[in-house]
Amino acid sequence: MIDESTQIPIKEKSDDAVKLQNFSDKLGQIVKQMNSYSKSVHKERFRLMLKNQSCIYAYWDLQESTKQLVEHHYGLKWHQLPKSIKLYDITNQTNIHMQSFLKIEIPNDNDYMFITDLSTNCKYVAEYGISLNDESFFSMIRSNVVATPHVYSKHVNQDATQKDWMNQELEEHPWHDSFSTYSWYTKK
Repeated sequence: MIDESTQIPIKEKSDDAVKLQNFSDKLGQIVKQMNSYSKSVHKERFRLMLKNQSCIYAYWDLQESTKQLVEHHYGLKWHQLPKSIKLYDITNQTNIHMQSFLKIEIPNDNDYMFITDLSTNCKYVAEYGISLNDESFFSMIRSNVVATPHVYSKHVNQDATQKDWMNQELEEHPWHDSFSTYSWYTKK
């Protein structure tokens, strides 16, 4: 039997429609898988989370393409590169490069660590990078800012203080928009 409007046999048209629908369904499934994979793999992050008044939990995730670029730049495999974290106390400062910092070596290509023995009532930010010697540091990614709480005493309003440090959505610092992993920009 032939469909008179298109002169195509109806049986072939329905077979083609079924094949097209199957192809479309498979393509949709592949796209969904790629999108979920892309979101989980292709997002770099470096987060600091408060564990207690003197300890921060830090974790990071870098793209494979970023690691490959760094390998190419240094001519070494990723596992051979000495990675470290620079932790800055930014409590009373506006320029991160004027800060004193604590440099922490990262053992065994870990993707997390606990940073302990921190001062209370301080704001911290960290950078993850490559450190070939004591003077060089190639920053690859910067963390969020986290604040350690006040040490409580009977003379401090504990309710107000606790609300302050529990809210970790802190304001952006003036240097935030002037920083990239490759350059420091100054406004003219």
